Amino acid sequence: MRVRRKRGTIQVAQTGFESEALAILKQKGFRVTLPRVQVLRILALSHKPMTAYAIHQEIAAMGSSVDVVTVYRILDTLKSLHLVHHVGLTDGYVACRLDDTHESDSELIVCSDCGKVTELEIPQEILLRSNDQLAALGFEPKLTKLEILAKCPSCLDEPA
Repeated sequence: MRVRRKRGTIQVAQTGFESEALAILKQKGFRVTLPRVQVLRILALSHKPMTAYAIHQEIAAMGSSVDVVTVYRILDTLKSLHLVHHVGLTDGYVACRLDDTHESDSELIVCSDCGKVTELEIPQEILLRSNDQLAALGFEPKLTKLEILAKCPSCLDEPA
């Protein structure tokens, strides 16, 4: 994969998530830029939610320069393409880890001890039941997002 830079191009190695995300970006008409690749790579390598400022610091630690506003814009683009999720419990972002692309509904389990995020698909029967309840109240559902704070198996196995 070649990445455009102000002067020339560079070659980059990729994770599976990166490859898929870059292909989707290109398919949707977005340019593959070094800052986008860096944000994708940082999120791909982390299983914990990261704030825009933490991502910015990681990019700076790699010796690159990008401002925080650009990081926020990149995250908004990736979120609109359903490539990353915003985790409200931590106010951070994580890469979408489900094998198939899903448009909106997601369930995120955040470990209360280590912060690791696990993503699940919300079962269809739960969505239907929830949507029925909303309709009974006169609401039209647009997005279902479920976040659960729990202790992961690794943290449960650790002695207190």
